[in-house]
Amino acid sequence: MKLSFVCLAAALASLAFCAPALAQENDDNDTCMVETPVTADLVAAAGENGFTAVPNDISSAILHGSISATRDSDDADAGALHGAVFFVRDAKGDWYAFLPASGEDTVAVYSATSTGALVVFTMLQTEGPGPSWTMIRSTDGFMSGDCTAISFPSALNHPDWANEYLDLKDFDIDTRGRGDLIGVAHVERGGNDADWWYAYRTRDGGVTWGTPVRLRHETQARAGIYQPVEDAPAPEDQVEDLQRYAAAH
Repeated sequence: MKLSFVCLAAALASLAFCAPALAQENDDNDTCMVETPVTADLVAAAGENGFTAVPNDISSAILHGSISATRDSDDADAGALHGAVFFVRDAKGDWYAFLPASGEDTVAVYSATSTGALVVFTMLQTEGPGPSWTMIRSTDGFMSGDCTAISFPSALNHPDWANEYLDLKDFDIDTRGRGDLIGVAHVERGGNDADWWYAYRTRDGGVTWGTPVRLRHETQARAGIYQPVEDAPAPEDQVEDLQRYAAAH
């Protein structure tokens, strides 16, 4: 299996294609779902706090782990990696490892049981949060798909940095490709605390998103086909199979 992902940078006014590169060779967040070798050190690092399972009827197993940015490693390649890692097992029993976005951690996973589609949102959370989400979309168990960087509203951290970012609260897309992405930022201005709610909207299934719109109050996304995937410990047999595969390779 060779995963094929397209990376899109979704600025508020334009779209630009991202050139592929090895995540461990580039600290900039301009790459997405880059394949990295499945080694025993990588598996141990990603599973240090346990693996969670991502239910999917297409790939025989998808495990999610995370590598700490402060972790030391004797393996130079694995030691340079941090953030979320997904391990995918194909029908032949081979495992593949992918980094959603260099240095970013997962903030939400959604699945559409009616189609098998998966959506993962990640965000930088080391040395300050944000300034965007990376959205990963796949309809075939992470064998292919696309990634979109969704910039946070320009009103945040303006005029000065204030550690403001969007907390993802809701997401859904319907069968026509129309959907919403809802986030909230806790803002302190002039001695007053407030929650600023924003909505992004898509008409093409999440490939592109419009400029964020400030909401007057908390709002939920319009109903669609996606449901949030709750964290659940990965099956022990899948973890053991991944460990055996890594040890042999």
